[in-house]
Amino acid sequence: MKESYNPIKDELCLECTVRGDPVPETIWIIHGTFIHKNSGSKYFFRKFDDGRQQLTIFQPKKEDSGRYVCRARNSIDKADMVYYLNWKNSDEESTFKSKRV
Repeated sequence: MKESYNPIKDELCLECTVRGDPVPETIWIIHGTFIHKNSGSKYFFRKFDDGRQQLTIFQPKKEDSGRYVCRARNSIDKADMVYYLNWKNSDEESTFKSKRV
């Protein structure tokens, strides 16, 4: 999983790439909650035709630290891409970790 932070917009983007045959459906699991559609103003996700899945976290805070999962599933199998976010306040250094499960 790839991460990028835009300090001007104060947005953190997590991105994973999903491919499969048949084409898998993807969902994001944020702190154990399944996110099937965009709602509210904290998170926004997009799916691109090339398989990229992007989750944007607006104005990330220390409370946003935790486990983020991009789950891909089709009729054959499923795969989880797990990302552990350890977000620090602006006066601290942020730490990112990701792993594939």
